[in-house]
Amino acid sequence: MAKRIEPLTLGPAKRGAGKYDDLATLVRQQAAAQGVVVIVIGGPAGSGFSVQAEPALLPHLVGLLRTMADAVEADLARPETAWTCPRCGVTSHHPVDAQQRYCANCRRFADEAPLP
Repeated sequence: MAKRIEPLTLGPAKRGAGKYDDLATLVRQQAAAQGVVVIVIGGPAGSGFSVQAEPALLPHLVGLLRTMADAVEADLARPETAWTCPRCGVTSHHPVDAQQRYCANCRRFADEAPLP
């Protein structure tokens, strides 16, 4: 039988008693994880988060969230490089796909001759 992990309530951002704790429990159980962080933006109950983890994991959580925030900020600093394949209409946001006009859906470059 799995050890029960009590949900932790962290920070002042939480509004309402455990509004996303059930979702975090579902994610943790489905992932068979030792801990989870669920962040909801604009959900039916509003925005918020839930953290479920053993206290020993919390120092790792801080580093992971900092890394995640740094990655999001880096993405925001990059110019938009969307490219839409003229064959299938799928849009890629990967900068190399746009630069090389490559479609991962078709698995072809836009400049290649059509398939026979």
